[in-house]
Amino acid sequence: MQEFKKYLPRLSFSQVKIPLRSLKGTPHRSHLLALSQLTRQKRPMPRLITALVIFLTATVMAELPPSAYEAMQAKAPEFFEVEILRTDVKTGDAPNDKKITLTARVGKTIRTTTGISEGAVITITYTAVAHPAGWAGPGRVPILNEGDKKLAFLEKGPKPNQYLPAAGAMTFERF
Repeated sequence: MQEFKKYLPRLSFSQVKIPLRSLKGTPHRSHLLALSQLTRQKRPMPRLITALVIFLTATVMAELPPSAYEAMQAKAPEFFEVEILRTDVKTGDAPNDKKITLTARVGKTIRTTTGISEGAVITITYTAVAHPAGWAGPGRVPILNEGDKKLAFLEKGPKPNQYLPAAGAMTFERF
């Protein structure tokens, strides 16, 4: 037996052939397939799943399109100029939340459903959330400083003379 071994060629795994049988019930016909071909087969499913996860995550957390801000501004019941008299910033319920209270004087009234007039003093309240670096999503309403003069797209709040942002990040900017 030892004599015959020296005459047999050495085989690597890539040279080993495996007979495969047909799966369709046809007469058994052997096919030969190298092991190296089995191990080199591509697997597109994990790549496809990864691509879908990245695409869907980016889509879900994306900034709102300009048309969305334009629609919110067009639907805002209150639209007037304001001058910020006082800005109060307090910590919110969550660690990254800030409760903002702006005291403002109404300037020129462009559109109103509450009948507010020029010179009235109002309160604008909202919560600003600080997101981690790299977070993509709808913009937050900016925190204005005392003395700022801005256009405001607002809606009436539950309390007297209380107003809330009506156009998200574009509440104090004309789009």
